[in-house]
Amino acid sequence: MQVLEICVCESGVIAEGSVSGVMDGRRYNRAVRLHKLVYEALMRLAWKGFLPWLEEKHSRDIHHLDGTLKNINSFHSNVSQGTFQELMESESCTHILKLFQVYLETLRDEHNLSAFWMSYLDMVEIMLDLVQASREGNWMLHLGAIRQMIPWCFAYDKVNYARFLTYYYAMMSRLPIEHPEVHEHFMQGGFSVQIGSKNPFGRIPVDQTIEETINKDTQTPGGTKGFSLKGGAVARYYLTSEYRSRYLRQLRAMVVGQKYTDFSHPDLQMPRIRRDEADVQSLVQLMETSWLNPFNAEQGDLVSLSLRLQHHQKLPKTF
Repeated sequence: MQVLEICVCESGVIAEGSVSGVMDGRRYNRAVRLHKLVYEALMRLAWKGFLPWLEEKHSRDIHHLDGTLKNINSFHSNVSQGTFQELMESESCTHILKLFQVYLETLRDEHNLSAFWMSYLDMVEIMLDLVQASREGNWMLHLGAIRQMIPWCFAYDKVNYARFLTYYYAMMSRLPIEHPEVHEHFMQGGFSVQIGSKNPFGRIPVDQTIEETINKDTQTPGGTKGFSLKGGAVARYYLTSEYRSRYLRQLRAMVVGQKYTDFSHPDLQMPRIRRDEADVQSLVQLMETSWLNPFNAEQGDLVSLSLRLQHHQKLPKTF
C-alpha cells in the first residue's frame, strides 16, 4: 500500500476493500471525491500554518485578515453570484490571497516534505481543471490543463501518457489552422456533452457520455446482463443496442418517475456535504495527531508520514 491508501483507510474515508479500485482509477467518481477530500485536508493544514507565518512575516497586514474573514462570513450567510463577486473584488480578500500564494510558494521551496506534498496539490488542481473544463465546455482551460499535465507524466515515468498527450496537445493546438470549423465547435463547448438541459455545470466528456447512457442501459438487467451466453445472440443484440437502451431508459423514466433533466448535483446534497466535512476533519485529525503534518515548519526532511522514517533510510513499500 502507498501512504495515501493507508491514510484514507485509517481515517475511514474509504473501506480497505475498495481502496485499490479507487486508487487504480477503476472507480472514477469515488477517486475524484477522494482527491478532493485529501486536497481540502492538506489545504486546511496549510492555512493553519499560514496564520502564524502571517503574524511573523507580515504583521502589518493582520487587519486584512480580519476583513477577509468578515467578508467570508457574509458570503456564507448569503451565497449568491453577487456576494461572491463582492468577495473576490474585496481589497482585503485580494491581499490575503496574494500573501497565501506567497506562503504556498514558501512551502514549495523551503523543505523537501512540504514540497513533495505541494506537488500532489498541484496535480490535483490540474485534475480539477480538467473536470471544470469538461463541465463548462471550456476548451482553452482543457488545453491548458493538458499542457500542465505533460511534465508530470514524464516525471512519474508514465510513458504512454507522456507520448500521446504530447502528440494530442500538438494536434489540438493546430486546430485553428488546419480545422477551423472543428476548433470553433470545440470553443462553443462541443467537446463535451450536456445531457440534462436544466443541470448547469453538468457537461461530461463524450466517451463518458456513452458509458452513462448506452453502455449503462445496455449492460444492466433488461440488457445483456443475463441475456445469453452465446456470442452470436449477443452480437445480434448489439446491432440495435443503442435503440433498445434508449427505449429502456425512457420506459424506466415513465414507470419509476426518474427525471434526467432536473437540477441535481450529488455534491450539493446536505447528507453529502455533512459526510464530506466529517471525512475531511478525520483526515486532518489523523495527520495532526497520529501522523506527521507535512507542512510543519519543524519537519523539513522527506519522511514517511505514517512511519516517520527519513528517505535515506531503508523504507518499506508503504512510502
